[in-house]
Amino acid sequence: MTEFRVLPNPASDRRRDRTIRLVLWGVVFILSGITCFAISAARWASYQTNIAVTALAILILIGAVGGAHYLAIRMGLERMKRNSVYELTETDLVRKRSGETAVRIGLSEVSTLSLRPDWLVVESFNPLRRIAIPKEVGGFALLQAELAKHAAIVKVPERSPLAFVPAVASFFCWALVLMSTDAGVVRIAAAIGLVLMACSSFHFVRLLRRSPKRVLLWMWLAISWAAMLWVVYSRTAR
Repeated sequence: MTEFRVLPNPASDRRRDRTIRLVLWGVVFILSGITCFAISAARWASYQTNIAVTALAILILIGAVGGAHYLAIRMGLERMKRNSVYELTETDLVRKRSGETAVRIGLSEVSTLSLRPDWLVVESFNPLRRIAIPKEVGGFALLQAELAKHAAIVKVPERSPLAFVPAVASFFCWALVLMSTDAGVVRIAAAIGLVLMACSSFHFVRLLRRSPKRVLLWMWLAISWAAMLWVVYSRTAR
């Protein structure tokens, strides 16, 4: 039996962490500044100024919502990869993951090997099973060569992930909140946008339990919610 797993890459992890921290701190500071200005200037600022500040806050908020979905997906995938172990025996390919039932595909049952930009997907049709192996695993070339003895490898382009649909829907909803002059449309769009943000926040809360950047992510999440609620109030209270 040969065991394969994703090997740690400290240099790559440090670069990713620095990028995430810079983006998160930037969003935190900008949203904090806009929120403080909006609260302090609510009484004396002109209507045009309030509209401009609201527009800027919504644009940043849309970026924050999109970033939230992207980070949730990326962090979920990274954790899934790190928690996965792949075992290749003389008869089976087995994927083991903490807290989940092991998935086993007999080598004689392999029907399709799909090579994607970042994954090798192993499928069997009878019974129907699927194991996705990331290219980051140590010994990926060896594993791929061994599996290729049992089925032909087909290269396929990466399909557009449906996971980004909520981010697109959030963008559309908050654009309606900003641009629509119909109070009913604004309220409905704001309600849908809040529900989508709540779903995104739920995923974040689950990921935050083990993240070393918990404090920064909590700040980003809290300020994003404060800014979002202020935008909703400013557009629906009139």
